[in-house]
Amino acid sequence: MKVHFIAIGGSAMHNLAIALHNKGYQVSGSDDEIFEPSKSRLQKQGLLPQTVAGMFRGQYRTRCSHTWHACEG
Repeated sequence: MKVHFIAIGGSAMHNLAIALHNKGYQVSGSDDEIFEPSKSRLQKQGLLPQTVAGMFRGQYRTRCSHTWHACEG
């Protein structure tokens, strides 16, 4: 079964993603930023997203006031 986590870097979500991955689920995820210890734990399991929140390479997600937008990086 395939499972995609939105906000995979959260303290609860990354633990659930790892647990399902260890049970044989095909796990993917996205997040705007992922901090330690979630980042290293996801990376160790091969679950760290390659792009951040669906943004393409060369773009970064920044927060200005209360809105999110893509900026050229």
